[in-house]
Amino acid sequence: MYKSKTTVSEEFLVKSVIDGGEYKASLNRKESTTPMGILNVALSACIIMCVRGYYIKNRIKGVKIEIENEYEYTENKYDIEILVSKKIDEKEIQGIKEYIKEKCSVSKMLKEEIKLNIDIKGVE
Repeated sequence: MYKSKTTVSEEFLVKSVIDGGEYKASLNRKESTTPMGILNVALSACIIMCVRGYYIKNRIKGVKIEIENEYEYTENKYDIEILVSKKIDEKEIQGIKEYIKEKCSVSKMLKEEIKLNIDIKGVE
């Protein structure tokens, strides 16, 4: 389970605290990224951790991993390029893709319809 506490200022600066870390979002990209930017980072982080997990599981050390991605909002299209510091064959590519599909919880969350329960209370 993940629990966070989030506040918003009059200027739409959002601060969320979860697991001791603070994350910021804003409609003004000069102050911070947008909520969609945070989601993009979350998906990239989950995928890159899965790639690292794949290599650990297969006892392959010393591989550097980098991700470049782009989300096109109007087309709802996410392109991701995973760069690894070694030669890679089709079998390994498929193994990594399967590992991501099995393990990436952020990707799974985005695929499913979320059961969203909203409770609104007035406090003074």
